Amino acid sequence: MCTYDKKQNLNYGFSIGTKAIDTYDACCDLFQFKRSLRGNFAKQKKLYATNATIEGYNVWMLAHHSLIDSFNESRNWFNIIADSNTIKEVWFDTTEVNTKDFIPRIIFLKNKQGKYVFNGVYVLEECGMEEIYFKYAFVRTFKKISSTYPINKTPTPKTISHIPQTKEAQTIEKKITSVEEVVDGCIIYSHIIENGKKTSIYVDINARPIQKITLGKKIGESFSFPNINLTYLIEKIIIESK
Repeated sequence: MCTYDKKQNLNYGFSIGTKAIDTYDACCDLFQFKRSLRGNFAKQKKLYATNATIEGYNVWMLAHHSLIDSFNESRNWFNIIADSNTIKEVWFDTTEVNTKDFIPRIIFLKNKQGKYVFNGVYVLEECGMEEIYFKYAFVRTFKKISSTYPINKTPTPKTISHIPQTKEAQTIEKKITSVEEVVDGCIIYSHIIENGKKTSIYVDINARPIQKITLGKKIGESFSFPNINLTYLIEKIIIESK
């Protein structure tokens, strides 16, 4: 076993072998991951542990994802590696998804050779309903903040936004009008009661029919989407126009 060295870094591409538990054990020796959680990375386990590092980060090892697996409609969940810095955790059945987990994650991906490879440190950037493989799903999108661990600065959780703002939208001057109730084409500003996070939702009924349940809701009222264990309390409703 290796001894822990405070100057040691976990760099992109680091790999011990084909077993998740061996990878976790090595990180316990090198980086003081909590050894009491090693059982989470045994065979047939979820390969995920909360508060596993000295900073309180979570550790996630993805045995199944889009780089090595094909999508199957019978799946309740699927991990999509959208690009080198983006991972989408897709849930078609939301009964098991933890919608309150906003802690940074140290992520290992299993490669085509069957080895678990360190991919980076990620944080949750946005979450909400998306159309994936022609089905509506609850999607949590994680963005990479570092290709090495430890990182110099503890990340600050971002405000969760369901509809990311485009560069074009940032540069166009818009007229903002406050309204009293939710209508198609408005933006709902709210906070999630279960975790206190601020969020904004762009209402587009044609693109997202599930949002019909928000129509007519007023400031101070709350709503929830089916099969998602989150409650949104409306703080402000606006309409933007050029």
